[in-house]
Amino acid sequence: MITDGARIARVENGRPIMGRMIGSGCMLTAVMGCFLAADDDPFEAALAAVACFNVAGEVAAEHAGGPGTFKPLFIDALYNLDQETLNGRVRVNYG
Repeated sequence: MITDGARIARVENGRPIMGRMIGSGCMLTAVMGCFLAADDDPFEAALAAVACFNVAGEVAAEHAGGPGTFKPLFIDALYNLDQETLNGRVRVNYG
């Protein structure tokens, strides 16, 4: 869930295995920092960062055998994420 106190959005993407990957919170923080540096609207930047992170997690989970194989697949999925894949998979609820 992302909020700036006035707007609320919930990204419905992701997989439970993401929480079993050591460093996932730190990785999201790094991704968030990159998005925040590139957008004047912190809410939109945070929303985009979480959406990309979670969609990449879904892509990686489709091929992972467990947490050990998930992490490198996730890094590759995040690196290779394109607009078409993001647009085709992202699920965001506002409010």
